[in-house]
Amino acid sequence: MPIQINIICAGTQEEESNTTNGLQSQRQLEEDDEESGKVLRRERRASEKKLLSDEYLLATNQRRGTVAGRRTQERESLMLERKRKRDEAKEDRLRAKERKRQERLERQRAAQERRALEVLQRQRAAEAARLQRERELAERRALVQARLRPALHCNMDSIVLFNDVHRYYDVGACNLPCMYCGALGFQDENRGTNTRRHYGILCCNQGKIMFDPLPELPPTLLHLFNSEDNDAKHFRKNIRQFNAGEMD
Repeated sequence: MPIQINIICAGTQEEESNTTNGLQSQRQLEEDDEESGKVLRRERRASEKKLLSDEYLLATNQRRGTVAGRRTQERESLMLERKRKRDEAKEDRLRAKERKRQERLERQRAAQERRALEVLQRQRAAEAARLQRERELAERRALVQARLRPALHCNMDSIVLFNDVHRYYDVGACNLPCMYCGALGFQDENRGTNTRRHYGILCCNQGKIMFDPLPELPPTLLHLFNSEDNDAKHFRKNIRQFNAGEMD
């Protein structure tokens, strides 16, 4: 009896051990299957993620390509627009420069025409003045020739003979006194002003050279200058000829 119980116990223990081992093996297989499932699921998720990533990258690249192409087109359009504006600005500058050059040429041409017209007017005025002087000189010559007698020897103070042509020069009256010595002179000989008149070295050199008073005239000459008889009148009328010794 005791031996049979031990055998039964041993068989029972072996069965329990086999059962335990079977359970453990089944559990291990289940764990391996679960692990394999996890690995497969991870791989599937990884492949799905990779596929999604590839699709995203492809879509992104396509979108980027489209954006880049659009940006390239916009950049090219902007560059073309800028180039067009630069060309237009350059053409505007060239047109403005040409317009300014034309305006400058017009101003120069107008200035040249004005100067030429002014020169022509001055020449005409000078020619008219020359003709007027020649006419006046001819009139004076005719007047002098009409007044002069053929036998009269002309005084060189008023008449200069050039090839038998009488030229008359009017220098005005000799009635302007020097403020220093009282000598009478002509207006054109004045070296001072109208209020402080002097004649420089033509008289007293502004008072530096003073002469003695003129002596009184002899009674005969004083009579001829002041008397109203015929001899005195004849003397005063022909005083130049008497002074030049041309009359007896």
